[in-house]
Amino acid sequence: MVLGERPGRPEFIGLEDTNSTILALNSDRADYAGTTQAAALDIQGQSPDEYGYIAQSDEQGVSTDLLAMFLPRDNDLAEPMYEAFQAIFENGEYERVMEDWNLQDASVDEPSLNPMSDDDS
Repeated sequence: MVLGERPGRPEFIGLEDTNSTILALNSDRADYAGTTQAAALDIQGQSPDEYGYIAQSDEQGVSTDLLAMFLPRDNDLAEPMYEAFQAIFENGEYERVMEDWNLQDASVDEPSLNPMSDDDS
């Protein structure tokens, strides 16, 4: 989501992806951009003198920034991928990657499978 300049009221400019969003920001076609916290940390980390970011709090209606992997339910990969994520949590690799990429603010305590569903299939 990118908001363009319009006195008194922002105008929504829908773009394809994060790269298009940053291009619009850098070319002055947008004044600011809305992204996930993980994307904001990555963008700011690549150009710390050029960008800053503001994160909303839980009190403002934003909860954990969950990063997701979508897998078709009928390909039987969900359970093995979940087990692989559990393994990198257990061996410390997840924490190391989050630290290496300065994403600690967007990290989670543990992996989850279908966290928004009562159906775990």
